[in-house]
Amino acid sequence: MVQNLSGGKITSSVSSDFVNDGYSIQHTGGYALNIKLIFDDGTECTDYYKPDGSGQQLSTEKFDTILPNGKSAPSFCADLEAHQVLGGYLFDGSNHNFDDPNIVSLVAALDYINDTFGPIETNKESKAIAQIVIWNKILEVDGNAGFADDWFEDRKIVKIEGNGAWYDKYAVLVDDILANSDYYNSIYDNKSGETYISGLIFIEGDGSHNLIDQQRQIVV
Repeated sequence: MVQNLSGGKITSSVSSDFVNDGYSIQHTGGYALNIKLIFDDGTECTDYYKPDGSGQQLSTEKFDTILPNGKSAPSFCADLEAHQVLGGYLFDGSNHNFDDPNIVSLVAALDYINDTFGPIETNKESKAIAQIVIWNKILEVDGNAGFADDWFEDRKIVKIEGNGAWYDKYAVLVDDILANSDYYNSIYDNKSGETYISGLIFIEGDGSHNLIDQQRQIVV
């Protein structure tokens, strides 16, 4: 299956093996950077731990997906504040409700982050910035912030940012990436060399565990 996307040279080629076979997720410690949630009434949640009693940190993390061919690819949380990545995963043909233009803008943004701040596979802050952009794009597309939406009955999450001094030097750029996708698409289309990220796929749990324990992923 070839997914041809509007937006210059951005395409995502997915073989039938990658659609029909299974995936697994690996979590790597040491990549957590704190985040904050911003609500529609202007208030913020800056807790260092999720306010759901789980004891888990309210932060970015590092995930990698083991593809059907055994190779590893960087992946990102597509369910804000799910708990685990247990069991097996399957190709998500719904693309997490992303249409072609949204996929195009996300590919271009992640490639730009990788080029500008270092490889998202190994650089903690680059990985975190990419994750924050993804969460905000999901919030824009789906209109909800995943499981975190259930934590606050009287407030709606409208933005996710980094929490603390680590984020200060990235905040303006993240806002620009989210507001000016055409500009970053053009940077991607006009690159003279190879792109690091040529496309992305969406995967979801195989139903062997509760949804909150099979955090959906975006695989680049």
